[in-house]
Amino acid sequence: MLASSVQPAPAVSPGGRIVELDSLRAAAILAVMCYHEISFPFLHRWTVNGWIGVDLFFVLSGFLITGILLRSKSKPHYFRRFYGRRLLRIFPPYYAFLTLTLIVTLLLPGWRQPVSLWAAYYLYLPSLLAPWSHSSQHMPAQLWMALDVCWSLSVEEFFYMVWAPAVRWLNRRHLLMLVVTMICLAPVTRWLVHRPSHPEYFFFPARMDSLAWGALLALMVERIQSKRWAPAALAAAALGCAAVFLKTQGNLDDMRFVVWGYTLLGLTFALLLWNVLRLPPSHMTRRILRNRATVWIGMTSYTTYLIHHPVQLILEAAARHLPARGTLAHAGILGLSFAAAFALSGLSWKFFEQPILAYKDRWFGLRAAARQ
Repeated sequence: MLASSVQPAPAVSPGGRIVELDSLRAAAILAVMCYHEISFPFLHRWTVNGWIGVDLFFVLSGFLITGILLRSKSKPHYFRRFYGRRLLRIFPPYYAFLTLTLIVTLLLPGWRQPVSLWAAYYLYLPSLLAPWSHSSQHMPAQLWMALDVCWSLSVEEFFYMVWAPAVRWLNRRHLLMLVVTMICLAPVTRWLVHRPSHPEYFFFPARMDSLAWGALLALMVERIQSKRWAPAALAAAALGCAAVFLKTQGNLDDMRFVVWGYTLLGLTFALLLWNVLRLPPSHMTRRILRNRATVWIGMTSYTTYLIHHPVQLILEAAARHLPARGTLAHAGILGLSFAAAFALSGLSWKFFEQPILAYKDRWFGLRAAARQ
């Protein structure tokens, strides 16, 4: 065990959350929202790569889930505790969103889709079927854009399914070997499955390196003796990542980016997370990351991620009947869509998600301190 002077010093709230990580979640969801919703030409060059927020979500998930599993590894009801908590946190918003979307497609002419498509979404299969699925070619564009976020939730769901048994039954050395193998195999998988439709972007085995970087950090963070080189490592990874983006323009058809871009992103975000965690709680950076606004955005980011694009599409459809047009009107709709997504997510958190999460202790014997 390391001396306390070199251990990470997370600032933990009474609920057991590392609140700074909620601000990183906020950065991730804001990047994704800008990528999906901002189309002004003078801003597009800054938002065109906002999809990288999903990779930050993956690294955070890999880190947090691995930490939770390691702390509960020797406790009774390991699987019941973990999967019960995940079920109550993830399923209600996801299936509410999916069911509302299904109802809309049944009401709108020309929007109905085959049962097999809905079965795939209800079973979290998009990230496994990506190389063979062509469903987007037969959907209305608005429906595809509304459902597009489900692929990343599928990736995380299958990570939970395979990672909990791995942590339970493998020792730390074998877990490290498995994580390194995942990091090495993902670029090879992307190279093998790449086609012009970019299935590798959505394919679980091709995206597991970002989750694995987070898991690797969770496995190693308390065993890294020196942290003096942490800023230099982050700077080097960020420069390498920037070089790949500049060289390839983030082009998903450029094999250099397909193979190495996602892995470098995952490494950079893992090092960013490590640099935050190594700071003392009183450090200015951590105090900034504990501000209420971004912590709240991050805390409610799951539902925001699900609904932000449908909210924008609905508002844009309604605005077509208004006389005002042009850049100013578009900016107003954009601001309203951001505000509406945040407001609806906040209402969902307060009146839908939190009441369901209150059943964690009663149904699964989970302690409040285990929440994350």
